[in-house]
Amino acid sequence: MGLTRRVERAAPRLDHCDGHPPLPVWAMSRYDGPVRGLIVAWKDHGRCDLDRLLIPIARHAAHDIAHTIGFRPDYVVPAPSHRAARRQRGRNHLEPLAKAIAQSLGAQYAPMLHKPGRGDQVGQGVRGRGANAVA
Repeated sequence: MGLTRRVERAAPRLDHCDGHPPLPVWAMSRYDGPVRGLIVAWKDHGRCDLDRLLIPIARHAAHDIAHTIGFRPDYVVPAPSHRAARRQRGRNHLEPLAKAIAQSLGAQYAPMLHKPGRGDQVGQGVRGRGANAVA
């Protein structure tokens, strides 16, 4: 892992921002090789045990970003997982990280859920994803 840095130009999914300027995207490492393998194992292959490795990394990144931009959030809201993805994974995989980041930053954890009956978010832009969520 390296220093946290802005990486919007290397984030291909931002092409779905519905014509609006992209949100800032931060990374501590390139998403390839062993890092990609770790994330895929954690996210898609049920490796909940990797939470204890990823939580301190996420906390470090959050503190680094907060220091860099000079702002600490009031709320930490994880991107929502579709109900089918949560069912397949057996959990909302981002919840432990988001809760740990919120606690670490002195912020509130605020889960966001999909509206019932809405489709998957893959390939949707920011506004489409927002339309699928309910606070």
